[in-house]
Amino acid sequence: MAGDKDKNKGDVENQPAKSSPNKILFIIIGVLVLVILGGGGYFIFGKKGGGSSVKETEKETASEGSKEVSKKETGKEKGSKEGEKNGGGSGGEVFVMEPFVVNLQDSTGTRYLKVTINFELEGTALEEAKIKTPQVRDAIIILLSSKAYADVGNIQGKYQLRDEIVVRINQILTKGKLKAVYFTEFVIQ
Repeated sequence: MAGDKDKNKGDVENQPAKSSPNKILFIIIGVLVLVILGGGGYFIFGKKGGGSSVKETEKETASEGSKEVSKKETGKEKGSKEGEKNGGGSGGEVFVMEPFVVNLQDSTGTRYLKVTINFELEGTALEEAKIKTPQVRDAIIILLSSKAYADVGNIQGKYQLRDEIVVRINQILTKGKLKAVYFTEFVIQ
């Protein structure tokens, strides 16, 4: 009987030992599942959260409207030779417009033009340009949307578009004059 008790004790000791690895296995599997779900959730929702902060930044930038850039910030204070060769003068205030996105008049399909334009103004035209930003944007949108890909798809077309913008904006400005137009972004899709 004493031997039977020892056998029963051995069975009792072995039973917790068997259930203990099972418990450890379940705990390890549970932790792994939580880590995988947590990592997947972070990857999915973390990406969306990061994207929304970029969108908020873009909205803040867009709500600021057009910006004024001083001579020092644009490097126009000394009057770079490259700027003088391209029609830019030896100085002037630079007025940065928000990007324009328009449909081009194209019979081959839908094409879009995204362009960011900076103006070099002389005299008191900067203050007037700030006040008349809606009229300036309207004139540019009308002009850009009347163009086809063939009109602006080459370098000569871009130079001609610059000249047309100068003429249109100078018709709107009365106190000062638009000296030059700079395309800082020009994408056709």
